[in-house]
Amino acid sequence: EEVDACLQRLRQATQHERTRTNLALALGVVGELDEAFALMDRLGWDVPSLIELRVDPLLRPLRADPRYGQLLRRLGAS
Repeated sequence: EEVDACLQRLRQATQHERTRTNLALALGVVGELDEAFALMDRLGWDVPSLIELRVDPLLRPLRADPRYGQLLRRLGAS
């Protein structure tokens, strides 16, 4: 319930790019991969966020998905 409440607050506070990035990453961590990848496709990635996307160990669920490699290639970060 707490996770759902936190995600809902993040969904409502997406006026800032970093908040949208955090939401996408949090969705990946909790296994909401479809929503995470849909959001990540619309983000304007900055260098720190790209580094996080590449190395954060919490994002293993994203890396196991074929869409992860496609996303990195689109972003020029593969």
